[in-house]
Formats: sequence, C-alpha cells, structure tokens
Amino acid sequence: MLNCFDWIRRTRSGAELLSTLKLISEEADLFSQKMEISSPCSALNSPCQRCWIFPRVKEDDDYCEICSAIISGVKGFGKISHHSAVIWAYTNRLPKQIKDSKWLNQNSIFALYNHDNNRFLLILHRRGLKDWLQELILYDGADLRGLIQIFPTVGPSSDFGMGEILCRAIHHEATFPMDQLRIRFYSVAYSILRSQLLDHKGVSTFEITDFLNMMSTAVVFRALLRPDEQKALYDLLNINRTTEQKFHWGRFQGNLNKDARDMLNAWKIMRWPKDKVNLLYQLIDYVELYQIR
Repeated sequence: MLNCFDWIRRTRSGAELLSTLKLISEEADLFSQKMEISSPCSALNSPCQRCWIFPRVKEDDDYCEICSAIISGVKGFGKISHHSAVIWAYTNRLPKQIKDSKWLNQNSIFALYNHDNNRFLLILHRRGLKDWLQELILYDGADLRGLIQIFPTVGPSSDFGMGEILCRAIHHEATFPMDQLRIRFYSVAYSILRSQLLDHKGVSTFEITDFLNMMSTAVVFRALLRPDEQKALYDLLNINRTTEQKFHWGRFQGNLNKDARDMLNAWKIMRWPKDKVNLLYQLIDYVELYQIR
C-alpha cells in the first residue's frame, strides 16, 4: 500500500503535484483505503496506465481511482504551477508558519504537506517568497536551523518529474551541518539532479539574511530599471572586452535617469562576478514590482 508521500513522489509535473497535495488535504481517506494490486498485464487486462500498480476503475478507463482523481484536478493547476515556487525544508523543528493554520490562508500559499516533525513541502506563488521568508525570520529566526531548498516546478513534457526532484532534494539534506538556517536556491529545476555537493551554475547557497538582502536588491533593481534597460544592462555586463564594455557603459548611463544611474554606481555593478549578476536577474521573477520613483 502506498502512503501519501509515495504518491507525491510519483508526480510528473507541478500541476500533478498541486493536484495531489490538494487531494491529500481534502480527501485523505482516498489515500488510506486498501486497494488490491492489479493483476499482471495481459491481452485482456492491464493495470493503471499511470502508477502501474492498482487496477483501473473501469475497463474503458486508463487509471485507478487515485490516479484518476489526480489527473482530473491537473487542469485547474497548470497556470498556477507556472508561477509557483517549491520549498522543501529540513529543519530542527517546524516553524510557526507551518504549524499555525492562520498563515495557510494567505493568497500566495497554494499547498502544504507536513512530512514529519522536521520536514515540510510548501508551494507558493513565487512573488510571495520574499514575504514568506521575512515572516520566517521574524517568528523563528532566533532558533530555527537547517536547510531550505527552493526550486521551480516542471511541466508535463519535462524529461524528469517533480517526484525525482523531491527525492534529490531529500538527498541534499545532508550536504550541510544543522548549525544555522541556510537557503539553497535553484534557478532551474534540473540543477537539483546534479550530483555535485558544491555550488555550481544555477545553484546558490546563502544564509537566509544574505538571500533576503539579494531579493531586496532585486526589488530595487526591478523598480528603477525598465525591462528594456534591464536587458541592455545584462548584455553590457556580458561583454568580455574591457575597453568596449567601458565605452558602452558610458553610453548606457547617459540614457538612464538619475536614480537608476546612482543605484548602479553605488552598487559598483560593473565589478560584480557573473554568477552574482545572473542571480540578480533570476530573482527578478521572484519579487513584486514596486513604484519607488
């Protein structure tokens, strides 16, 4: 008999994951019922085409009862999944945000699964990530320790599924000692499947305050530079020839307003390593747009 987490690990896409978590929270009895294992494949019969374990509900149906319920709920979560961030956390204890149900009514939180007293899975709107982390520090920052891994969802056509990504996230729990609260941010989902323990392209590890500082930097950056200016700056920062870069930098600054020009000069963004520049641009999708000029 599969438990709830077994079904979570069998999900393929972010929409399937959201559908499964909704069923677990609203129809827990569906996963606790005893189901007989299907008979082997034959010319006249075959098991569920999704889990390949349990019998199909009807002869003309491709799925078992649970898989059918999961697939039926996927359509409503496709767009939500596209704008979601997934959090898998392994901490010394569950934070107050997770134990207290009042936080779960926030519009930015889509689903929650408490695996045990030290692990939880949270899916929220990526633009709500900064606020959620700030509340985490406010209420639990003094004594919460562990590793919080953040990564995007994948679509149904991906070569790997959400279940595989979650299993690899669990594997990475032992990467760091539980002496402080760390954030590990994956810009693309497939980065989590790589076996290296050290940070590499697309993966960054921070103390939680440093990560929030970088998100605050992205907020200001997004507010003071228009999308076309952000793109022009990115292209400029990736020019390899120093002389050519300085020439374009002067022309670029001449087209900016004073606030944007002062911001970039104060940050000394021309001296930033490329990994930091890439992280800034990745975090733009994770912060709200505020009008501060």
